[in-house]
Amino acid sequence: MVHYELALILRALPKADLPKALQAATTVVLQQGGVIQQMQNLGERTLPYRMNAHGEKFTEGRYMLLRVNASPRVAQTMHTKLRGCRDVIRASMLKMDNV
Repeated sequence: MVHYELALILRALPKADLPKALQAATTVVLQQGGVIQQMQNLGERTLPYRMNAHGEKFTEGRYMLLRVNASPRVAQTMHTKLRGCRDVIRASMLKMDNV
């Protein structure tokens, strides 16, 4: 398995709705055979520029950082499916060299 760092920008949701959005995103990772090693909430922030996703425009979002182990083929599928999640504004996956 290869180590990846997955950066997610989620909709700016009330704290009560955050677990549901995280569950949707992490379920995609787990269903594709990935293993989540670490999850870090970086907080809610104003986006550096207005982002369009799912036919909406966003100016604020919640930043999350996940460390994931997955095969390269699974990682590509996982990234594509995450971009389709309604609560995910942006998903970026980076391969980690030495973890």
